[in-house]
Amino acid sequence: MTVLLTRGERVSAIIDEACRLWSVERQELLGNRRFAVLTAPRCAVVLALRALPPTPLSYPTIGRRLGDRHHSSVLLLARRGRK
Repeated sequence: MTVLLTRGERVSAIIDEACRLWSVERQELLGNRRFAVLTAPRCAVVLALRALPPTPLSYPTIGRRLGDRHHSSVLLLARRGRK
């Protein structure tokens, strides 16, 4: 039996998975600290949320989900993640 997740639950699951893979706390990932160890998981979350079907989340929406970041900060994370 397949369990369908709501969009909010999928966003939360993506954030939780990034925290698990990179061994960081959720509060650290969503916080305002600018440590280099947090850049990779944040980039991965942004790229995953931009690819979220059926329609990707906008940069302002992703920013709100990632600790109320400005959309230009999220755009920069997406560019770094694509390199």
